[in-house]
Amino acid sequence: MMLPTAYWPDRQWMEAYWAGATIDVDELYPRKGARNRCWIEDLQGRRILLTVPVLHARGKQLTRDVEICYQKNWQHRHWNALISAYNRTPYFFYFADMIKPLYQKQERFLVDLNYKTIEIASLYYKNVEE
Repeated sequence: MMLPTAYWPDRQWMEAYWAGATIDVDELYPRKGARNRCWIEDLQGRRILLTVPVLHARGKQLTRDVEICYQKNWQHRHWNALISAYNRTPYFFYFADMIKPLYQKQERFLVDLNYKTIEIASLYYKNVEE
């Protein structure tokens, strides 16, 4: 099974990944997908969409070649949204030290950022189970 790369993947995506699915970075990059966006929920139950802006090439582009755009201060907005949504939840302080560097460093490619969010999400979901 092949999975598209994902920015902060959900539990279902992670379970498929743990079951042996591989991440397909050689697919043609479709706009408006989970590759550069995720939904989080705040303490009031409101859903917040977080989108990583990307540079689109003219014509077709492989997912592994998609570059992140830093013209807008999206990293600051994402980090603040995560703090406000999850600051009072169990485990946040444990994972905050791993998450914060993602919003301080500028990765060139979207897949590099996504691999890091997948790694942290994997640790989170496994700790929540225990």
